[in-house]
Amino acid sequence: MPSKTANSCGKAVKKQRGKPFAKGPDSRRNSAGGNRNHEAQSYTVRFANALAKKLDPEEFADIVIEEVRRHRPGAREFYADRLMGKVSQPLEHSGPEGGPIELHASWNNNGKQTG
Repeated sequence: MPSKTANSCGKAVKKQRGKPFAKGPDSRRNSAGGNRNHEAQSYTVRFANALAKKLDPEEFADIVIEEVRRHRPGAREFYADRLMGKVSQPLEHSGPEGGPIELHASWNNNGKQTG
C-alpha cells in the first residue's frame, strides 16, 4: 500500500512505491498470457495423478454413493456430473421481446454485398 506524505498545502499525497512499468517489453509483464506459475500447474497435475494411484475407482465410487445417501451438500451434483456429464447451458438468440432477428442485406450494382 502506498505510504502518504503531506505536500506544501498540508494535503496527504500518495507516495509512489516500486518501479513503474517501462514502455514496451518489461520482464515483469506477462505478455505471453496464461499462467506463468508452472510449478503450481505441475503441482495440480501431480496431485491428481497421486490421487488416481492411491484410490481404487471402485472405492472412490463407493465413497461418492455413500455421500449421496447421506445427503451431503453437492454430492448429488457431483454424482450426476460424473455419471452423465455436466449440463450444457442453452443459448437463445432472439430479437426484441423474443421476436425474430431481423436481417438486412444489400448489394451494389456489381453484385457485391454492401451491408
